[in-house]
Amino acid sequence: MMHKAEKKYDSEDAKQRQLRAILNRLTPQNFDRLFEQVNKVNIDNAITLVGVVSQIYEKALMEPIFCEMYANFCSHLASELPDFSVDNEKITFKKLLLNKCQEEFERGEREQEEANKVDEAEGEVKLSNEEREQRRTKARRRMLGNIRLIGELYKKKMLTERIMHECIKKLLGQCQDPHEEDVEALCKLMSIIGEMIDHPKAKKHMNVYFERLKLLSNNMNLSSRVRFMLKDVIDLRRNRWQVRRKVDGPKKIEKVHRDALQERQAQAKIGRMGRGMVNNQSVRKNPVDFGPSGINGYGNLSERTPYGPREELASRYMLDRPSSSAGYDHLSAPAHNINYGNKDLRNDDRNLNRPVATSPHAQLQGPIVFQNASSDEQLRDMCLSAIREYYKYCFIFVLSIFFGYSLAGSSTSW
Repeated sequence: MMHKAEKKYDSEDAKQRQLRAILNRLTPQNFDRLFEQVNKVNIDNAITLVGVVSQIYEKALMEPIFCEMYANFCSHLASELPDFSVDNEKITFKKLLLNKCQEEFERGEREQEEANKVDEAEGEVKLSNEEREQRRTKARRRMLGNIRLIGELYKKKMLTERIMHECIKKLLGQCQDPHEEDVEALCKLMSIIGEMIDHPKAKKHMNVYFERLKLLSNNMNLSSRVRFMLKDVIDLRRNRWQVRRKVDGPKKIEKVHRDALQERQAQAKIGRMGRGMVNNQSVRKNPVDFGPSGINGYGNLSERTPYGPREELASRYMLDRPSSSAGYDHLSAPAHNINYGNKDLRNDDRNLNRPVATSPHAQLQGPIVFQNASSDEQLRDMCLSAIREYYKYCFIFVLSIFFGYSLAGSSTSW
């Protein structure tokens, strides 16, 4: 009889180790395959079923980032695992999970209270401030993991809305003397289930909750971190529970590769756009006139003569001067007759060949197309002549303005 009991205990322990090994390898990538392995484990009694619930819950609390995956795992198991009867009481996976949620929720409150105690009772080992802080941090992490799992289970329809309202009321506690851990857990729970629980039938309850949250957000007894967390939840409801920035959870390996590929493509596109902008800027620095006779009037590229920067700008952008001196009649007589270095600027280079524009429209819009260019030397001479005339008339124009102002000033002084 004793041998049979030991064999049964060994068999149960082996099944629990097998379940633990499966849960340790559980990821979104191999979810379906490992779920089939759990189904193959011989879960034939209530003790094994309790062990399954306990192990899943412990894993979820220690790895809160995977709470959504563990809630999904529980949802699948609830429809696959069998029910058992102990002392005429029906034992189901869902019922055990609900009891575990309530037990862990109450346990978290007790651990928070014990961690916050300053005075130690008689007979207990006095803890240092560092050890007390470690215990408080562990209790807080466990409570937040439990709240997150409860919210994910509610989203999977594993828990009822009434239980959610009870949790919210419990976490709100005293408005005058709130516990930061409870307020933080409440914010986490609201951010998970707020969109589902905020419906017309529960509007009165939600309005009361958020009135209390507004009061807490202005409570100076709370740290700034918790107060900003409360304001974020209030803004979240105001924005109809649309999250501004989605927090990424665990992903499948295909999703990771796909996201990485999209990121590389986006970076490559930005790089191409940047190079394109640089090329466009370089093209704009050297504008080209695509005339009927070729680029800037040349039949082919071999006919182009390299110019200096100054010569090139003048030859490409300078308008041809008027054919007569009528356009300069407004200049004063002294300006027309001034000689610089015994040189008459009016008659200088009058007989040199000038660049001829194709049409008046071409004269107004920019580059001059040379039609009489027969050789490189003639083009160079024409360009140099155009540059000389351009600077000459600019100089005359400046002098005319100067003498005009001088005459105006002298007439005013009289």
